[in-house]
Amino acid sequence: MNQGIKEIEKFLFQAEAEFKLGHYHLVVGNLMFALHLLEPISREKFDLMVKIYLLLIKSHLEMKHITKAHEMWKKGYCLCDKKDNYTVAEFYNLQGKLYSTEKKYFLAIQSYMTTLNLLANDISELSILPKITAMFNIATCHMRKGDYSKAKNAYNETIELLKYYESDSIKGRTFMGLGTLYHFQGEINISKQYYEKSLKLLSPNTDPIVYGLLLHNLAELELSRGQIKNARKLYKKGLGNDLLNKHYKQVTVSCYLGIAKTYVDDDPTLVKEYCKNALNLAMEGLINRFAPREERDLGRIFLLISQILYIEGEKEKSRIYLNQAKSIIKKYNMRNEEIELNELKSKFKEGGD
Repeated sequence: MNQGIKEIEKFLFQAEAEFKLGHYHLVVGNLMFALHLLEPISREKFDLMVKIYLLLIKSHLEMKHITKAHEMWKKGYCLCDKKDNYTVAEFYNLQGKLYSTEKKYFLAIQSYMTTLNLLANDISELSILPKITAMFNIATCHMRKGDYSKAKNAYNETIELLKYYESDSIKGRTFMGLGTLYHFQGEINISKQYYEKSLKLLSPNTDPIVYGLLLHNLAELELSRGQIKNARKLYKKGLGNDLLNKHYKQVTVSCYLGIAKTYVDDDPTLVKEYCKNALNLAMEGLINRFAPREERDLGRIFLLISQILYIEGEKEKSRIYLNQAKSIIKKYNMRNEEIELNELKSKFKEGGD
């Protein structure tokens, strides 16, 4: 029996190593084989089984296999009657992440609140990290719902909890969240302050994906401030992040589009080149239809191509892209883009076209 357990632990160790490398299919393969070995040995090995199920849930989440992740969650949670509150809290934090991925933010917040309630009277070191994770994710859910006041409170509560747990990574993510929140509210100067605080804490070595997202967000902010060269530099730096490009295609598309915008007054050829890169990436892997965010990106790309074609005197081609942009912009009520759309439409009318 001991030999069998050692074999299972070996597969778990290998799976944990593969998870850090982002090889999620290999993680699932190793863990499913470990479960197969574990079941006939003993149903009393709950510690091992729980670790396996938690890692399976995380891996399926990373691969966007949401149905499978829910299935693993239910199987793993069944073992929790024999586990401590910290393990149960970890399951509820993962359930929250599952619901958040499905954009079921109300249910996600309920799951995260369950974690906080479970550990409400626990002041041990073991309770701090799950509390921080839950509170940070509650803030993110509120922000995605557009409830900025509640999001701000939750981010600030996360910062309070971080007084008891040293983590540059989590603190950097929290500052980035606050920067994004203030950016959405149009408070540009405060947003920049929080982004710069985040930039001092996050690292391309320890937080490559989050660091890449931060560069993109800061580039968007600089572009809105008219700091064209700074924005271009940040967008290009973000494009050098392979992990970001792999896991957040839409952000890479947005980087290409952002760079294109920085060349509008300087080099129309580069505008079209970067728009083409953005368009090719947005269309990559398309089978039936776009997700809303991807379709909104297309609207922005078509609008920019239309604008640059108009400047070059290619009015017929410009009109084709303008009409494509128009249908998407109207569909999603994209107010900022609608202003640019109407300005271009006015130019066509003034030109008698």
